[in-house]
Amino acid sequence: MPFSLTVDRPGDLKATLQKAKELVEESKGVFNGDENSGYIISKGVEGTYIVSANSIKITVNKKPKLYPELAVKEYIKGFFRT
Repeated sequence: MPFSLTVDRPGDLKATLQKAKELVEESKGVFNGDENSGYIISKGVEGTYIVSANSIKITVNKKPKLYPELAVKEYIKGFFRT
């Protein structure tokens, strides 16, 4: 079942998204998106993101059954930390 999480929009959105892309690709995942929206696939976790004026909303559509939702949220948040 899909679930969502929200992170604060960083001051330098472009740099944060570039860092997120690098981190995802280091984990042999896929990051495809821009400063408006995109998708992420990493270690069995698949989701999309949408950027608004104040935040980034991430919706996780698929995760491995063994990973608890809280752990997946922390994993995804790690990509968007500045």
